[in-house]
Amino acid sequence: QKVVDRRLLAQTAKADGLDRDPAYITQQRKLNEELLVSLYAKKAADSVRIPDPATVDKYIGDHPAVFAERKRFKVEQLQFEMPGDIEKLRQFEADHSLGAIADRLTAMGISFQRGNGSLDSGGMPPAMLKTILSLPPGEPFIVPAGGKVIANVVTGVDPIVVPQDQARQMAVQAIRNEKLAKIGESRLKEARAKAKIEYQPGYSPPVAKAAEAK
Repeated sequence: QKVVDRRLLAQTAKADGLDRDPAYITQQRKLNEELLVSLYAKKAADSVRIPDPATVDKYIGDHPAVFAERKRFKVEQLQFEMPGDIEKLRQFEADHSLGAIADRLTAMGISFQRGNGSLDSGGMPPAMLKTILSLPPGEPFIVPAGGKVIANVVTGVDPIVVPQDQARQMAVQAIRNEKLAKIGESRLKEARAKAKIEYQPGYSPPVAKAAEAK
């Protein structure tokens, strides 16, 4: 009955001419493309073989921050909106405590929120983890996050024990994801090389804009 009702409403919408509306045509094209990309990704995923035990063991050994040496960092945080001028963030390099950052934010007229949180080394970029481990106690570090800025200070560290069976499952999935990403990048590169792409003025990506300038 739900299928029937949906089709009746769709027919009513067509009778009102909504299927010729530019917004509908744009969204329909986007949905069709997303469905094709999703099916294409599934087809690629089905072609990726499950890694052998030796490959899994090597992956686990090569990523200690995710497995054997995984940690949870307890952090005290200050969160504020990303400044319109990103260069202002450089001023915080002279601040060596959250209190100093709070004072600077107040002087700059930027409101902020205090809080506590945690960071899992298993989900960190290696460069970020290296930076955190190299900091002296109480030294803050800043992380941009979705239009906001979060200043953090580590207040404690707890080990995270990853059971062996879980670690192997995680490693298998991570290896497959990496292979899929490489397949996607390779096929996208091939598609770009074969396609003729023209951008409307103002919509070119930075590389294309540089080529246009020449």
